[in-house]
Amino acid sequence: MVGKAGGRCPSRRFRCERPWHAPRHRSALRWMNSRASVLFAIIEFVAVAGCRKSVQLAAYSVGAPRRWDVVAFESAGMPLPSNSMFLKRIIALPLETISLTSSGIVVNGTILTMPAALSNVVYCPPEKLPSPQMNGLVAFPYTVPPRHYFVVGDNWANSYDSRYYGAVPMTNILGLVRNK
Repeated sequence: MVGKAGGRCPSRRFRCERPWHAPRHRSALRWMNSRASVLFAIIEFVAVAGCRKSVQLAAYSVGAPRRWDVVAFESAGMPLPSNSMFLKRIIALPLETISLTSSGIVVNGTILTMPAALSNVVYCPPEKLPSPQMNGLVAFPYTVPPRHYFVVGDNWANSYDSRYYGAVPMTNILGLVRNK
């Protein structure tokens, strides 16, 4: 798919607003870091008409992702459609144990409180999911492996996320999503 400025999109799901030359390597961050002259890079796209998003590729080159960050990741080595980019929110960090209960999200024995900025995100416990979606959930409590992150979509009732395919490896995370 070609964006307005003539560049190629890294994913068929999004329309790029700026030129993008898809890297030949698996990770856009590794591709970006392989060019010493590139200090800061952003992918901009329109996910839904009138809803502009951007991915800050260098966001995690120094620090690690934090809980509640929305990240963009690629599907390499995961049971997801190939050559696609996904946007999900981090709710559990490496080596944490997570349980999804009727009372809420429990991480390391403590119930998480969602930040006020996420007032539009409504938690949906596994038992309230439609029965077809109950099949294939990972077993809880789930311990997140080292250098992996447990991610969920903001639309809990209709999101294919870590509840089904497990934690996302850090090597698949492309960057931090802004405007979300």
